[in-house]
Amino acid sequence: MRYFRKYKDWLKEDNTLNEQAIEHINSRYRCSDVYITPDRRVGIRIRTGCEVNEVYLVYHDPYAYQDGRWVCQRTPMTCTGGLRGRKLFACEISCPTRRIKYFFILKDGKEELQYSEMGITRGYDVMYLPCFFVPYIYDEEILNVPSWIKKTIWYQIMPIRFYAGDDFQNGEGAETDGENRGTLKGIIQKLPYLQKLGINGIYLNPVFQAASYHKYDVTNYEKIDGHLGSREDFICMCREIHKRKMHLMLDVSLTHCSDQNPLWQDVLRNGRQSRYYSWFRVECKSDGTLDYETFAFEHGMPKFNTENPELTAYFADRVIVPWMKAGVDAWRFDVADEISDQMLQHLKAVMRSVDPQSVMIGEIWHNATEWIRPEELDGVTNYALSRAILSFVASPEHSADVYRSAVNDILGSYSPEQLKGCAGLLDSHDTPRIRTIFKDDIRKIKLALFLMMTFYGAPTIYYGTERYMAGGADPDCRHYPDWNDDSPRVREMTDFVRLLASMRTEYQELANEGSFDWRDSREILIFERSASKRLLIAVNCSEEEKYIHLPLPAGRQYRNVVNGDMVDTETRIEAFGFMVLDITSSETAVG
Repeated sequence: MRYFRKYKDWLKEDNTLNEQAIEHINSRYRCSDVYITPDRRVGIRIRTGCEVNEVYLVYHDPYAYQDGRWVCQRTPMTCTGGLRGRKLFACEISCPTRRIKYFFILKDGKEELQYSEMGITRGYDVMYLPCFFVPYIYDEEILNVPSWIKKTIWYQIMPIRFYAGDDFQNGEGAETDGENRGTLKGIIQKLPYLQKLGINGIYLNPVFQAASYHKYDVTNYEKIDGHLGSREDFICMCREIHKRKMHLMLDVSLTHCSDQNPLWQDVLRNGRQSRYYSWFRVECKSDGTLDYETFAFEHGMPKFNTENPELTAYFADRVIVPWMKAGVDAWRFDVADEISDQMLQHLKAVMRSVDPQSVMIGEIWHNATEWIRPEELDGVTNYALSRAILSFVASPEHSADVYRSAVNDILGSYSPEQLKGCAGLLDSHDTPRIRTIFKDDIRKIKLALFLMMTFYGAPTIYYGTERYMAGGADPDCRHYPDWNDDSPRVREMTDFVRLLASMRTEYQELANEGSFDWRDSREILIFERSASKRLLIAVNCSEEEKYIHLPLPAGRQYRNVVNGDMVDTETRIEAFGFMVLDITSSETAVG
């Protein structure tokens, strides 16, 4: 394996081929450089220096011989964009025998090099070249996320801060005050509103009995928090969600609980003699005191030992299975990168035994390629996309090159199927709201939402975004909405979110069915999403209106599906404006 180097080491002042910049990581087919598609095609990627002009993949079945020679095929690889001073080349090939061996040919206009497990060679006999291998592909090793998630638009709700409902009465719950009055019945009453908005996935923050309003410090995983309602209310909510052909994802913390949880209280009383002692990351000292790990140094949240098989069985049998039978379609695991592989794999198997189309999403803020695989997560919270969009739109420079590089980093770090299961987001209960981030500039809010809604994955609208809600860092981002506010800005934002959801639903090319390709432009950001239709997306992320030339055949007009206008190839695009042009065929354009 060749690992990451500082990109300054890849840059050369002359035009000779930079061997240090070449990188391809082959690790069976569980890494971003080698992946298997659901239809069993093999995707292969390689990074090179910017001086490389052409890359070819040379490959075939390792046992394909004729007259004593290996019979290999050669296919060109496509440069998919720049990546921190390098180029990324990629291709997908068929693999009818379920195994291949391969190497690369690189050209810079002056010389031709081979790249294999040996590294760089020149003119080496391919019969003796130590090639990379894709070993035999088993179907169980192929990631194939359920189809429904690829068409989902999530709406994230913190239940206790969402909507009280018409018949609200204080129940038995934590920290009941003026803001903490949301209920499950309130969510039920808002489902028609959400359906009209274009939402088809409801993502709820924790609902189990807990010590705090946010409910990430659970005291009882088997009971709905009394302030939100009852188990019967939850089942009724699930039924109403499914009646509208929506799906439900439930957030849960499996890495820690409240220090008031009876499991932990038993450890406090009995120390090593507690039957739950090994369920926690705890050590009983010689003087009888306990030294224990916690979540994020929060004293009131003792940390579970997720490697313990009894704890895993408890979560599977007493939490995952019963609540899925009550109506949960997907789980969002809090702090998923601190859950053991053993637990994730067991829970995934249990989930799929209850519902083969169930989905497991993990909260992971960093690169999570290794977690998204058939036996573990189906996707993660795509904070990389969030960072790319927010910095692009909020930065004074609004650098399209920096944004392209950030998106290329995402596209090059995950397989297409991995990205399709990820939950895109711009803000959440853990971050400032986008209205606050963009200092009330509704143009920037709209552009950021547009960029998220035209990328891979299942985009997430944080509750209140469509109502132009503001809010700083946690806990200021968790306020109760003003449902009586019918101001022009609220109506404008609600209509805009509804428009984006409608576009993404009508044009699956904007979601997960289309390819993603950059188009050359010095003036603005342009990319194409293509499948059965071809859509050209143009974005002007700047403070000024721009007159632009679109990279399309001249003398014609193209329909902008955002507003229905017909657009010339020579046109203007307003500050922080965007357009989606249907360029499928002459039938969608007029001359």
